[in-house]
Amino acid sequence: MPANPTLPASGIVAGTTTGHITDSHTVHGIINDIYKATVPTAETGNFTLAQADSGEVIRVNSASAVVVTAPTLEVGTSVEIVRMGAGAVTISASGTTLRFPSGQAASCRAQYSSISLLWLTTTEVLVAGDLT
Repeated sequence: MPANPTLPASGIVAGTTTGHITDSHTVHGIINDIYKATVPTAETGNFTLAQADSGEVIRVNSASAVVVTAPTLEVGTSVEIVRMGAGAVTISASGTTLRFPSGQAASCRAQYSSISLLWLTTTEVLVAGDLT
């Protein structure tokens, strides 16, 4: 079997292999880092999502109700909202249409529940998860 390829400074893989690369400083490690979500400081009041929030897990920690506004964002944008506090967390549309199952609301059901938002188009947002 040939030697494992390396990633030169130019970023082009040199060599061939029949296995997979497992060193954390090579392709496998880079791909794993791409899929890690960031978990910023918890929100405590109403806020509007932004393109920079894509791929993030946003914790909402408030004893009072919080409204998270979903504006028009790029197709494929995804955000996870986690209700950490006792206050209700509700998603509100701004220039968008929220899509969620009939009979449910675009709100986290209980403390420690989470919901995901996925922009199917710039104006159509799928809301899924532990909804009320």
